Amino acid sequence: MGLLDSILGAMSGKGDASGQAGPLIGILSGLLAQSGGLQGLANKFSQSGQGDTFSSWVGMGENQSISSNQVQIGLGS
Repeated sequence: MGLLDSILGAMSGKGDASGQAGPLIGILSGLLAQSGGLQGLANKFSQSGQGDTFSSWVGMGENQSISSNQVQIGLGS
């Protein structure tokens, strides 16, 4: 299951009941709004050389890891 699947599952009440996804939902919503949706966010990561990593988060299978530095480069300041 991808990272976004987990977050969306938590939003719909079908995910992990731990409550840890709540803050992530707000962050993800803000990122999507600022980036032009999921495709815009994918483009940002792709332009920074992290396209395969981003694809692993939204696809089926294991999520690839990424450092906080790489996320900052992908998203910008």
